[in-house]
Amino acid sequence: MKEGEMEEVAKFFKRILIDKEEPSKVRKDVVEFKKNYRKIHYCFYEGRDPYEFIELVRV
Repeated sequence: MKEGEMEEVAKFFKRILIDKEEPSKVRKDVVEFKKNYRKIHYCFYEGRDPYEFIELVRV
């Protein structure tokens, strides 16, 4: 995700916190939104697999 997508994420928060929209309705939109973001493309350490980090923190 980049800046444009972060604006969308902020709108989800706004809809619940400010607009007082029903969370279950917003949830459906969030689920649809995140379908395109199922793979991690960054890591805390250059050259390492980002999914390896997830395994390390499960300890």
